[in-house]
Amino acid sequence: ILNVILDDDTSKHFKGRCKIKSWSNDKAYATVEIEVNADPWYYNNQPKIFSYELNNAVVEIPLTNRGIKKVIPLITVDGNVSINYNGSFQALANGIYRLTDLILENGTKIISANGKGSLIIKYEEATF
Repeated sequence: ILNVILDDDTSKHFKGRCKIKSWSNDKAYATVEIEVNADPWYYNNQPKIFSYELNNAVVEIPLTNRGIKKVIPLITVDGNVSINYNGSFQALANGIYRLTDLILENGTKIISANGKGSLIIKYEEATF
């Protein structure tokens, strides 16, 4: 899967599978024509990234998705951190996680985090 940025809006990209439709090489330069089978929405080139250093105090974290597509954030933990969301509790140790029941729909969702260590939450918004 490749990210495809169009010339008329370089702040967003499509994601999709690409195949070479034609190509030529005359030793001065090469030309490649590609065909893309992409998702029907744009993704923002700058993902949302929230970074916290936790020191055994509860932190409320507002996660806002202004896009139209539901998103499951990527969570990176260095230390021991617990997060609460949707009435669920997850204790997380060092690692990278995608919690499939932590879904960000359009709007703002408040989660809380506690523990000792660093917590990074990252996701991409998608628009038409």
